[in-house]
Amino acid sequence: MIFPGRYWIRWKKTGEVVGLAVDPVPDRPGFRILINKGIRFDLTTQEQVEDWCEKTFAWACENPVSQEEYLAWWRTGTWPPEVSEREADKNRRKRERIAAQRRPRK
Repeated sequence: MIFPGRYWIRWKKTGEVVGLAVDPVPDRPGFRILINKGIRFDLTTQEQVEDWCEKTFAWACENPVSQEEYLAWWRTGTWPPEVSEREADKNRRKRERIAAQRRPRK
């Protein structure tokens, strides 16, 4: 399921954290997607929605941002500190989970 809103994702090509906007398509069913200020496309079939949701949105939905945070990134190209801190905290938790899995069990 796709939820309209604003998110951040890590761009695989560069490793950069970029914005992702998801909005309803005006006047018809579907979603309009904007990634990193330049990649625009519409998802208008159920198959497109399911495919994109599985490949991309499943990751993006873990990283919502407010409209204000998204607009700050849009205007300046950098995320506000609170978004950067969220990403750092998420990465720290991920490293801790991996380390815990590697510890020998008693």
